[in-house]
Amino acid sequence: MMNNPLQILKGCPKGGVVYIKNKCIINKKPKPNPMNTFTKKIALCISFIALMQINMSAQNEIDALRFSETDWQGTARFMGAGKAFGAVGAEFSALNTNPASIGLYKRSDVTFTPMTISAFRNTSNYNGYGALAQEVKYNVGSAGIVLAMNGISSTLWKKFQVGYGFNRIKNYNNVLSIDGRNQGATIGSVIADVATNLGMDNWPERGPGVETWVAWESYLIDPKPGTTDAYIATLKGVDMRQRVSVTQAGGNDEMVFSFGSNYDDKLFLGATLGVPFINFSERRIYQEINDLKENAAYWEFQNLTITDRHTVRTTGINLKLGIIYQLFDFLRVGAAFHTPTYYGNVRDFFERQMLARAIDNT
Repeated sequence: MMNNPLQILKGCPKGGVVYIKNKCIINKKPKPNPMNTFTKKIALCISFIALMQINMSAQNEIDALRFSETDWQGTARFMGAGKAFGAVGAEFSALNTNPASIGLYKRSDVTFTPMTISAFRNTSNYNGYGALAQEVKYNVGSAGIVLAMNGISSTLWKKFQVGYGFNRIKNYNNVLSIDGRNQGATIGSVIADVATNLGMDNWPERGPGVETWVAWESYLIDPKPGTTDAYIATLKGVDMRQRVSVTQAGGNDEMVFSFGSNYDDKLFLGATLGVPFINFSERRIYQEINDLKENAAYWEFQNLTITDRHTVRTTGINLKLGIIYQLFDFLRVGAAFHTPTYYGNVRDFFERQMLARAIDNT
């Protein structure tokens, strides 16, 4: 058997910490020796928890898709009419879609939508096991003011308008849950591949790749028999419970600065400078639970919890131009041009916490 690889410290050092009976110890365990295949289990008849945390910044194609989509919210009138105000006008929430809407205001107006309620109900099926996640969220839909001013006397420019406020243009609130039996699959297989690719001398004790260190300490991976540089998942093929819960929150709220005009009650022009503010957060919890008594041979491993927290905050800018024309008393047509939105100063934060619990019952 290996020598005891753990050294108890008086204080609690930062990083690479394992907790044993309320004491903080730092791992001094050497990298695995292939000659000691399956002999790494520590002779401690107590439970232990291996904990690691990663902080990093990252963006991917999912972020690009998520933040490029829009689903305009706004006033009750705007939402109740299916957001079809491209040629109707005189609607504050339409300043985000067709700015010429402001040109139809003939008097000043203040609008405030204090609560937009969203109900979420998602079902999932994993290996024949169903799960339900549901939640109700609310947010402020819009708020703003439009000032209508008299036009130029002795001309056909009858009104000028300015507007300021915000509308929510995308709601990120959502929930999802998956729960079922794994049919022998385990995340330990993925971590074993990472450990093999890194090589036994390159396992980091913090930062990306630290999962290998925690997996080794919590009995999730072992050296592959007959090899010197490969690893396998100890619990591959073992029936366990797996659970995933995802909670998303936040939204994209666009501040608008609009200007419009009315020419002879026939031609309505508008321009909007949009400043969207993205505030998105996601918490994703993944669990593997060794909950069957028939798994006695693998009872050292109790459970694994991986918690991912992802937050994104950024501010952008765009320009929208619009026109509405009254063809007949009963018919108006409208058109709008939107520039792409430029986002700068993206603050993208990702944190992963991995908690594994095992018991050596020898």
